[in-house]
Amino acid sequence: MSSMPKSLIHDSNSDNKNQTYDLIVKQEGFTHDFTIIYNGKRIETSQKLLFLKCNYFFKMKVYSMTNEVTIKDKYSIEHFEKFINSMTTGHLEVDPANIFEYLDMSYKYEYNELYLSLKEYLYSRPDIHSIVNEMLVILSENHESDQSYFAKEDFISRHLDESIQSGLLKNVETEVLFRILNSPNRIIRDHHLLFRFIIDIFNTTFQNDGKSIKKNEKDNINEKKNLKESVIGNEVNHDEYKSVMMLSCVLDYEKMSLEEIEELLTNPIFSDNYQPKHSDYLIKILLENNKQLEIQNKEIKFEHEEMKEQLKSHQNCILEQKRLIDQLSSQINIIQKQFTTAMHRVCKLGKVEFIAEFDQNNPMKGIISKLTETKGKNVCDPEIVEVTGNINSDSFSSLFDYQNTTINYLSKDAKSSFICFEFKDHFVSLTHYSIRSSCDLEYPDYLKSWVLEGSKKKTKWIELDRHENDPILCEHLKVATFEIYQPTQAMKFRYLRLKITGPTSQNRHHIELTNIEFFGIYYNR
Repeated sequence: MSSMPKSLIHDSNSDNKNQTYDLIVKQEGFTHDFTIIYNGKRIETSQKLLFLKCNYFFKMKVYSMTNEVTIKDKYSIEHFEKFINSMTTGHLEVDPANIFEYLDMSYKYEYNELYLSLKEYLYSRPDIHSIVNEMLVILSENHESDQSYFAKEDFISRHLDESIQSGLLKNVETEVLFRILNSPNRIIRDHHLLFRFIIDIFNTTFQNDGKSIKKNEKDNINEKKNLKESVIGNEVNHDEYKSVMMLSCVLDYEKMSLEEIEELLTNPIFSDNYQPKHSDYLIKILLENNKQLEIQNKEIKFEHEEMKEQLKSHQNCILEQKRLIDQLSSQINIIQKQFTTAMHRVCKLGKVEFIAEFDQNNPMKGIISKLTETKGKNVCDPEIVEVTGNINSDSFSSLFDYQNTTINYLSKDAKSSFICFEFKDHFVSLTHYSIRSSCDLEYPDYLKSWVLEGSKKKTKWIELDRHENDPILCEHLKVATFEIYQPTQAMKFRYLRLKITGPTSQNRHHIELTNIEFFGIYYNR
């Protein structure tokens, strides 16, 4: 860290021109990759250099995640821009009119290198030291009638930060010091500096009385009592002690941190009779905060209990649902076994040729597949399963070719479009049926509304299943299986008919399918 070269310190009275002081080391090799928008003015600088020089920005972690920040502050745009640029140039133009602003800026933004250089320069100014020294001389000679005396007090109160930092104010009589610190013209930029100054005076007064500062709060109270008792009999000491205690009145609770408030209240010199400003406000805020904390604590406890009850209720619901699922699974297994047993009993009657049960792992392996295995050929045959309908292109046989995924059955575009399956000298009882949707990639007519019916003689049709505006088949080569109405599963049919009942996905009335399969019992007549 570099301090200001003494050869560049200029007497402020030597001329009225601004001077450029090499307060810091010039930095090179940094690129301008960071923008500060200060009170509307864009200032370019180096992010790395900014974080290196100013600890304030380094501690603001959010600034490291962006390349642009907006800052609003009380300082002039011109001085703030020069302040930022000084990190790169190593130069800063300083005069009596701006040095205090730069000092304040460097302290606030923790530009310690500049702050220490400015402070060293400030301490070298003869006017601050001479005014304070002259005031001490006048006070010691009882020259308060001197017309310049109170003007000097006013000057000190207007430059309180610099006066405190000089260290000379500690030598001023307490009565005069109180008058300076309590002046209506007082200007203090750093209230924390003022707080530390008052605490140091408290501690010095206490130590000079032969006591040591205790960290324990109870000991502090006892020390306070002992100290007060030791000065009651001494009028001079008592007055001085009282004057020191009154210095706490120049502080402001609103500008103190919680740590500072605690340190003040536990200091042996502090008296409840001499409170800093805004004590009522502080007490009000503390009471409101305490009340708010109590309310929040009650709300949290209530919510916690409520959540515990909800959690317990959810756990009970989960257990009950698990029990029901287990119970239903057991019932399903029993029904499945009963159904299988019943099917085998039916087979033994001699009229059942075979049973094709639905297997979700093989949704296209049912009655037609079984017949194909038995006959050794495609069973779309007038002697086995005769298929009719208002066909438009290709043939019906592709409906039973389950290895086919490139050829569609396509009916004409008619509201009465249908496909009819006649099982000749056999009957079927259905439990399920599966459909594989269109394989057309350009303009597929996906089936959305249809009805499946059954009949023995084509004179009376019984509805087995119906869908209206159902999008389940509206995907390329989508296989979906549908269960037949329970009451009709035991009924025998020679004819099955699939009819369209509404528009397709293309808003037409084609029946366009790749395959269809049926599940259930295949009977001899």
